[in-house]
Amino acid sequence: MTRSTRTSLPSKIAKAAAAAALAVAAGAGAAPAPAAAAPGAATTALAAAAPGAAITAPALAAAAPAMFAGVFQIQNWGGDYHCLNGSPAGGQVTAVACDLEADDQLWWRTNANEFVPWQGAIGPYYCLSANASNVVSLQLCSGSTQHVWTQVNETMRNSASGRCLTAGAANRVTTAVCSGAADQKWRLFGS
Repeated sequence: MTRSTRTSLPSKIAKAAAAAALAVAAGAGAAPAPAAAAPGAATTALAAAAPGAAITAPALAAAAPAMFAGVFQIQNWGGDYHCLNGSPAGGQVTAVACDLEADDQLWWRTNANEFVPWQGAIGPYYCLSANASNVVSLQLCSGSTQHVWTQVNETMRNSASGRCLTAGAANRVTTAVCSGAADQKWRLFGS
């Protein structure tokens, strides 16, 4: 009999944060948008390290909060309890049955309120985006307001359109005029 090896969500988050920090330190990528440091935050050990110096685990851990605000599932808790599902390579975003073991349901939230698939932590970076046709997909992060989402009264509102993330039929995700309906109620579940 074999034992399945399941990785807990906190373990996945810690590994992903270390991978993202290492990628930035190695020059493999940068945060999806310039991440503003929290007021009074100290500069990270990564920025202060001499070129070619060894990067330590504490330095990686210290770098992660400045780059990302956390890793979450984005759950439609007011309707069918589905989670946003996206590929690190961009394209269509869907809402499917939530599964804590599904890597494609984990999202980084940047300090600029952009959402990036967890699997895409090393880049290139694709952000959860809404276009003028109300289609929600993953597009290359560019700093556009189409990539910025704010939480208002249990909704996720797109900064470019002011419309709310909406779960639809056949696992489709769109934006629609904010109404407070159950299919527009979202929560971030994770760290």
